[in-house]
Amino acid sequence: MKASPFVPLPSKRIFEQVADQVRHLISSGVFRPGDKLPPERELAAQFNIGRSALREALRVLEHEGLIVIKQGSDGGSFIRQPHINDDTKTVTDLFQIGALDLQHITEARLALELRVMDFAVQRITEEELALLEKIINDAEASLKRGDLPPVSAIIDFHVIITKASKNPALEMLVGFLINMVVNILGKVPLKQDLLVQHLDQHKQILEGLRERNLEKAKQSLENHILAIGRNLENSMKNQRPALRR
Repeated sequence: MKASPFVPLPSKRIFEQVADQVRHLISSGVFRPGDKLPPERELAAQFNIGRSALREALRVLEHEGLIVIKQGSDGGSFIRQPHINDDTKTVTDLFQIGALDLQHITEARLALELRVMDFAVQRITEEELALLEKIINDAEASLKRGDLPPVSAIIDFHVIITKASKNPALEMLVGFLINMVVNILGKVPLKQDLLVQHLDQHKQILEGLRERNLEKAKQSLENHILAIGRNLENSMKNQRPALRR
């Protein structure tokens, strides 16, 4: 029989001790996102506790977002895949009450995305370059038809560059910031002339990437992020009541 990673517990504050053990096993990598915990009966036996105490511990872990409890024949308790969106709402709330402003977001984007570019220039593939070009072309086609391209189509440009860094940690952190920008963009009107400017800046960034010219790519990206910050700030001046709701 395979050795259990769980340690039997004394009776005092049992469910909290169970939750602590599972948290530690997740943080130490014993359990990975998507892994399924043993069935309740087996898990209770491994902890040497009653099933009611085990269920209380599982409810705590589910409430914390560490596990997902699924019902049915294929159900059970699964280690949850972390989502960037988990903390986005909290930070968006800080933005809405004034504890966080656009300058903070712009500075964070500059710090992270310019560092991403150091790696992306070296590691980006021809397929990724072609995808960036397609994103630009599709957005321009929408504008020529008189339609505003969806925000996601514009934001995806930055997502692909971050993926090109081949660094999942940077991808997660930049994705977090990009989600915040998406939330803000959804609350302000998008003007066609600014979108045209936006796409022109994307073209300059893409040109730097194609040439593997780090200085050009980083300078174009910096100019772009600063311009987005300025444009959003101007757009929001008349949108404060809506953003504070």
